[in-house]
Amino acid sequence: MLRFAASLLAAVLVGAVASAQADLRSRLQPITSPIRHAGVYHVATGAWTRGATLANGTGPKVIYDNTCAVVYFTGMLSTEHWSHRSRLPSFTGPTTDSIFYGATRSDHRWDDRPSGATQFTINGFEVGYCSSHAGTVDWQYQFASSYTACGAADMIPSVTILVTGLPGGTPAGGQNCWTLDIDVSDQNGGSEFVLSADGDGTYSGTSTADQFGWSFGPASPTVAADFTGPIIAGNYTYTAWNNVPCTGTDGTIWDSAPNVGFGPTPLGEMQGTGMSSNDFFRVAGGPTSFPSGPGCYAFGAIHSDFYLKLFSSYPCGKEPIFTKFCAPGVGGIVTCPCGNPQVPAGARKGCDNFVSGGTGGAVLDGIGTPSLSLDSLTMTATAEAPAATITVLFQGSANTANTRSGAGVRCVGGTLVRLYKGNASAGTIQFPNTGVSFHDESAAKGFPINAPVTLFYYAAYRNSAANGQPGCPGFDFGFNTTNAGSISWMP
Repeated sequence: MLRFAASLLAAVLVGAVASAQADLRSRLQPITSPIRHAGVYHVATGAWTRGATLANGTGPKVIYDNTCAVVYFTGMLSTEHWSHRSRLPSFTGPTTDSIFYGATRSDHRWDDRPSGATQFTINGFEVGYCSSHAGTVDWQYQFASSYTACGAADMIPSVTILVTGLPGGTPAGGQNCWTLDIDVSDQNGGSEFVLSADGDGTYSGTSTADQFGWSFGPASPTVAADFTGPIIAGNYTYTAWNNVPCTGTDGTIWDSAPNVGFGPTPLGEMQGTGMSSNDFFRVAGGPTSFPSGPGCYAFGAIHSDFYLKLFSSYPCGKEPIFTKFCAPGVGGIVTCPCGNPQVPAGARKGCDNFVSGGTGGAVLDGIGTPSLSLDSLTMTATAEAPAATITVLFQGSANTANTRSGAGVRCVGGTLVRLYKGNASAGTIQFPNTGVSFHDESAAKGFPINAPVTLFYYAAYRNSAANGQPGCPGFDFGFNTTNAGSISWMP
């Protein structure tokens, strides 16, 4: 964990700003008013649902939680935007005992745990701020899958979200502090966005190279006297709540078991400190004299992290555990052999079948958990030729084949294993169809899955009408193929 690692912080700040200038503790303000939940703000409509939370709605899974130990907030100017870095775990990420508790507890209180995904669909997030502005305030939030700079460069966002008309301070200019949930779910007309796990889908071996970024700043006129800014959170040494410090997985689905919480939600899960979250942040957009221009800053002895919770439907099926690829004729993939391109053109499906009216091409997809300890993976091929008499599901160790195969295209190579075979019904077949799980069947066929590893799949099936079609080579083309897909297996 990076929090309170003085040597690392010094290394990050060197060359960006002098140590005295890097300290922004003068911006800190104590939270003196109760923190109230403003409800759910729906980005698509600008409307509010008062008294609601995303945890009971569009989420519902919390995949990142940095809400522990809220004591201070910090003021910002409307000309400024600040960027911070934290981690969303991939399936190859480490399991790390709590830096506070160590490995002595039987439940191990984790700071880091791996996930079963390479990316996450974010359908909402929760933020916290305080303000003494007499009126409403606007905020802009931005996210990026990967951000590893601090002193050297701004974050390059992949998504920008503007929220307007948020509650500010009291009419007399007194302090109010708020948390609010921001709904970007597709089901409510929003625009969900994707963040890659560990920055690019896999863990590279150091948390500083495997972090997402988020940036925030006021989007309406605010001045220093308005005392408007984000709530600071994430101090893993904070013990004022019944001497029970938080951990990096608390409050999320990566936690091993619920822990009794204290503070704002006394009967709920303990708030988290953000997985591998940093004790520094980037400031940009402020006055040129602030204090010495854009760069990397901290709050000295006060933990330099900000209130954030990320919601996702994971693991309820929206995350692509089966990542489709091999669209014939697209991105260097060879075209369909017999003038039978997929319909619509460019779709990630197989080449069109030779049947009356075609089918557009067969589709292979997968759902479930690709884990050696809990293998619930299933794959389904649909839109095969209705008269298909046999289908074979292949597993490969590489996606470098890219060759014409029958009336289709095969993008799976390396070590090929014929996992399952069977007859489709009305152009559809599901695997496993033998009662034997994927990883057990692979081992039985001489290829034990040594997780973590990414493997590749496609299906070939009989399409007799393709044989002898005009334009096809003069050998047996009586079969076709689905698209290919990759699966990231975890232990």
